[in-house]
Amino acid sequence: MRFIDNIQKFGLQYIFKTVKHKIFRVGNHDMSDNIYKQRYYQSLPKERYAAELSAWYKRAMGKDLHLDKPELFTEKIQWLKLYDSTPLKTLCADKYLAPKWAEEQCRKNNRGGVSVVPILGVWDKAADIDFDSLPEKFVLKCNHGSGMNIVVKDKSKLNLPKTRRRLDGWLKVDYAHIGDAFELHYSAIPRKIIAEQFIEEMDGNLHDYKIYCFNGEPKFIQVIGDRNLEKHTGFNMVYDTNWKKTMQLVAINYPPYENDIPCPTVLPQLLEVAKCLSEPFCHVRVDLYVIHDKVYFSEMTFTPFSGIMRFTPPSADKMLGDLLELPKS
Repeated sequence: MRFIDNIQKFGLQYIFKTVKHKIFRVGNHDMSDNIYKQRYYQSLPKERYAAELSAWYKRAMGKDLHLDKPELFTEKIQWLKLYDSTPLKTLCADKYLAPKWAEEQCRKNNRGGVSVVPILGVWDKAADIDFDSLPEKFVLKCNHGSGMNIVVKDKSKLNLPKTRRRLDGWLKVDYAHIGDAFELHYSAIPRKIIAEQFIEEMDGNLHDYKIYCFNGEPKFIQVIGDRNLEKHTGFNMVYDTNWKKTMQLVAINYPPYENDIPCPTVLPQLLEVAKCLSEPFCHVRVDLYVIHDKVYFSEMTFTPFSGIMRFTPPSADKMLGDLLELPKS
């Protein structure tokens, strides 16, 4: 029944490409392949969103979604998707505009201080990119969603026609409607291609400090490292604000580290920056880097892992849900 339903929704061409990739490992499943699903979800009337989101949540989590009275953190993230996609969230989810906003927030509040990764260029289409002007190492990304990154460590090995086709494919993606997750705050972002300076720590790794904030207060820090940005893989560990290991957050492709991660020397500054940037929101995950003891802005994430997470212990889902006070409708 699920197979027939997918054919009716997305068409045979999408099913054929998906089966080739998943079963026969032929071709690469790219973000732009979801354009077939996007057409279906963009055509849905808004009154159908809740039912589609609930069905998706049940498939992913194995339990019902209670949008009328959400209690779990994973449930409340779904509620926020449908009923709290504000213009400020859209601005802060924009990977081009958000760093400028973060700099200004810290500056005007005279708190924390945050550096931003230098942007080497911004373009409306891939044909406009002057690759000759870019350094040997850089990162290309689209600004209007997640998972649209190309890490370039040796420009001489970059297949330029393939790269341009891939970027232009991503620009066609409406990240809010490429599936039934309905992360609606992404939809209104003006789509851009940006090139950022390639950054890494001394050992070649780059730890991403993802600070979960509730009503302007940092509560937990998920550290992700040993990452592959294109494949969305890595390892993670979760600490409280005193750097004591707490619950495990088991998300797709991010298994727990076996060993502890050293506490960053700039932990107070990380927390101060996260506090400053999170104040306008009931919940946001503020993602930061530390390079040579300087705090760098990464991004603001309002629907972490699209709200599909499993915790150890499972009761952590309810504990985080109790921290998240939804806006009054």
